[in-house]
Parts: sequence; C-alpha cells; structure tokens
Amino acid sequence: MAALLADLRTVKLRQTHIERDSSAPRLVGELDAISDSYDASVLQCNIENWLPLLGPPGLTFETLLVPLTVEQAQLLIRAYDEAERHPPTPEAVVSDPPLNSEEASLRASLLPPIQAALDQLAAADGKGCIVKTSSRSPKDAAARTGALERILREALSHPSNDRALSLDEEMLRVVCEAEGAALRFSRAEDILRALVLSERIWQDMTLALRHPDSFKQNIVVRRWESVDVTLEFRCFVHAGRLTAISQYAYQLYSPSLVESIEAARNTIVAYFDSQLREILVQGGFETCIVDVALLPQSDTAEHGQWWPRVIELNPFLPSTDAALFSWERERSLLEGSEALSGRQSYPVIRVCERARTGGLAVIPKAWKDVVSRVRLDLQ
Repeated sequence: MAALLADLRTVKLRQTHIERDSSAPRLVGELDAISDSYDASVLQCNIENWLPLLGPPGLTFETLLVPLTVEQAQLLIRAYDEAERHPPTPEAVVSDPPLNSEEASLRASLLPPIQAALDQLAAADGKGCIVKTSSRSPKDAAARTGALERILREALSHPSNDRALSLDEEMLRVVCEAEGAALRFSRAEDILRALVLSERIWQDMTLALRHPDSFKQNIVVRRWESVDVTLEFRCFVHAGRLTAISQYAYQLYSPSLVESIEAARNTIVAYFDSQLREILVQGGFETCIVDVALLPQSDTAEHGQWWPRVIELNPFLPSTDAALFSWERERSLLEGSEALSGRQSYPVIRVCERARTGGLAVIPKAWKDVVSRVRLDLQ
C-alpha cells in the first residue's frame, strides 16, 4: 500500500470540486490514515532530523542548511508548474535570466544565503558542493539543465583504459558517476535553476506542504567528497539490527569490489556496531535504510582500507529502492526474521557479480535521450 501511495503522489490531476459525502466508505478514512503514516515516515528521514545525531561525531559529510519558508516552497512548486505549462527553450535553460517570475522571487530571497553556504564549505578546496533539499536531490533536472550532457561529453572524451569494459559498461559507469557530479555546484543561480526544473523537488515540496503546521524544509549544502560510485552501499536496518547490505549502483560490475566483498561487509558491520547502532536507536531511527560510502583512508590506501561515512537516511518502505533485494519477495529477510540457509548470516550482502547487458535500460528516459545524443555525436 505504501508503494501504491508513493506512486499516486507523483500523479498530477486536474482540480475539480467534489462535495464531501458523509456516506463515503470508511476506506477513505483508512487511506487518509495510511497516507499520514507514509508522510510521517518520509518526513522523519529528512536530513534536519538526523544530522544533529550524526554530524557532530563526524559520521557524515560536513553540511550546512539553508532554511526554506512555506512561501518559498510554494514558489518552487509554482515555478516548476509554470515551466511545465510553458517549457523554456534549451537556450533559456542554460542562460542566467530567471525562467519565470517565481524563480526571480526565489532568487531575491535565497541567492545570498545559498551562496554564503557554498563559499563557506567550498572555499578551502574549490571543489564546489553537493546540493539537495531535505529529502532528495534534483538529479532529474540534470537532463534539462545541460549538466548531464556536459559531464558525459567531458568523461567520454577521456575513455577508460580498462580494456575489459565494453562500450555499454563504460557508458553505464560514466552515467552512474554523472548522477553525483551533476549535483556539484559552485553558483547559487545554478542550484535554484535545478530546483525549479526538478519534478522530484516538486513532489517533495508538495508532500511537505500537506503538513504546514510542522513544515521544516531546507536547501542542503554539503562539502564535496570524491566517492567511488562502486563503493556506495544501501544498508537495511530493522529494529536496531543491520540485516542487509546492497551495492547502491547495483547494475555496475566492479571486479575489485567482488574480490573485496567480505572486507566491505566487515567494514560496514564494524562501523554500524561501534558507532551507528546506538545513535540510531536512541534517535528514533531503529528502523530505516542508511546509505553509506566507503572512502579510502589515504591517497595511497589499498583497496579494503576505508573510512565509512553516512550519506543519508531513507524510510524503511517499499518506496525506497531495495537495490539487489526485493520488497515483494524478501521482506522477511530485510526485517531479519527469515531463517538463512547454508553459510549465510546477517547482514546479507549483495553486489553485482558479473557484467550485465542492458544496464542502461533502467535509467530515466530523459537521461537515455541525452546518452543517445552524446553517443551518436561521438561515433
């Protein structure tokens, strides 16, 4: 039911006037209750709720928050709607002037604090910052802003020296890396442009505004850290127990990861047991999904010598991608109640163990169109 509600949230319907029917089935009230429960689970995992727990101990990346008001969230929704009704030209999207009056209003109030946060976190290394909102990133906007195409062209102009990679495998790796690189910003104007063109942000602001009395949303500015895309993991935590670990970019085959799968598992388990478990349980996150990155301990560190860092927390719901697991078939495993056979033990870890064909088929259509255009030009 939660997955159905998540899908229904994304559907835009024409407004119509419907009289309240006091004889309506009780299912309406039950759906409202389920909807409120779903919303509460999603909003609980917003970064402002867990950053105070993980930020001070240095368990996640350095972060600054730029608060959003209800009015600014409403402007983000209206700016997106206006861009949908009157799609801007590609030339307008990549130029500086605001796309509409709503974006102009957002710039007036948000450019200074966003730029100040960017400058504070990026000044030391000049790498820029990764930016999202409280719940999710505007990564879907990268296909519209030109960021994705620019990143792909730059990456493919220096092809990999790994002769074992097919063209499709190399492209898939580049696309996975571009997903993070497209969220790297050094200008506040570019951030707002991505936010107003993102359907993901439209969805998240719409959900948050259903609860105006408890509204709490931020633009999240985080120090950029280079993370190997094959060393990001989705970790399932149920009732304070780490039950499952999946490679995040689960279509991407990495021979070195396959060779060091036990080292990765041991590193994450030790990190969870010694530093995360107690904080999560005491903070009310005993059941959640934690995305973790493994960073090399030094520039010369061997594979397997990592520092784990929390990327973000997600609700333990079918609306959160289960990666190499299945909510439908393996719910009991994810909850840690399934009796495991053979030599398996909790937490169960899975990675992509061989090169797969058709990996590019799972990316969004807008991204596929950009990939096809870039590949055609490079042939």
